[in-house]
Amino acid sequence: MTTTLEHPSSSHGYETELIDDGWHGTRIVHLRAATPTAVRVVDDALPAALAREIYEYTMRIGQSWGTYVPLPSATAEESSPPAGTDGALFSMTRRLVQAIWLSGSDATELLTPELHRVHGFALWANIGGVGEECAYHVDYAELHRRRTSLLHPPLLASTVHVAELDADAGDMAGGCFGVNTGGLQHYLQFGHHCVLKRHEPSALEYDWENDSRWIKVSYRFRRAILMNGLLPHRATTISAMPEDKRRVVVGINVFDKSIGEQVAAAPVHSDAYRAAMRELQAFSRVSSGVSLASEQTTLVAVGGGEPTQKCSMCRSLVPSHLAPVLHEQQLFCSVACLKTNRSKMLASTG
Repeated sequence: MTTTLEHPSSSHGYETELIDDGWHGTRIVHLRAATPTAVRVVDDALPAALAREIYEYTMRIGQSWGTYVPLPSATAEESSPPAGTDGALFSMTRRLVQAIWLSGSDATELLTPELHRVHGFALWANIGGVGEECAYHVDYAELHRRRTSLLHPPLLASTVHVAELDADAGDMAGGCFGVNTGGLQHYLQFGHHCVLKRHEPSALEYDWENDSRWIKVSYRFRRAILMNGLLPHRATTISAMPEDKRRVVVGINVFDKSIGEQVAAAPVHSDAYRAAMRELQAFSRVSSGVSLASEQTTLVAVGGGEPTQKCSMCRSLVPSHLAPVLHEQQLFCSVACLKTNRSKMLASTG
């Protein structure tokens, strides 16, 4: 049964509505996209040398990575990396954004109507091998959702293939990317990672074979798929590929000005994101009487660079690799520090 939307409210001037996608209490932020069902497949979307550079960088570090390129940095003729940012990664991803989103008629058609509200581009890379898949989902500002229960999608999304593989030529089997133009209506039938159909394990595969709104795109070196930011998507299980290769996919999400600064502080799969996730997990494991989804408490994710802020309680400088906690206008260097001093705070007000 399709879940209906209810209880409109607002966030940063955008309407929000309560939905059920399997996460308790989720509200979705409606951005009212100019091209709500748009999907474009672009072959030879980036130079081969750049694709190889990204692939080799990803394989060299051996794990997923994430970063953020603000719009002014992407459009400038020259731009220096922010303090604490990997210079090679910044240069590489800046050139990738320019190739995918600032070049070509398909990108221009999708981006131009949204350009006035674009803050920047969140990028990440994932490595896939035989037996792995990408579960059904929609994209959103991940830390923001975990803190506030608001699902804030990107304006636009894209996925880029940088491994020298061509599934149609037999280089790999499986790993087919699919995006459903049914959008939010389709997503609310299945939920995040199909949790709403957990008692019907074959429901998604049946839908995959029978719903004509699925646009299926095989993996191909230098191919990019551009689409509206609220379209649900997945990639099927990889069943075969050369032993010396891995499927590497780079995602690029285009975020608006109301959320971009928060996403930039801790892009998915970045060191700052991993630190923030550790802090969030600490909140979930131990009761502290403090909720992140409140006006009083915020987890502040910071990137690299020199620490400049002091903890309100222990007065030590906040390490640059942590995500400090702002609670009732006081900055704490970590969740542990807040919990340690929680009783003192309560006693002083008792």
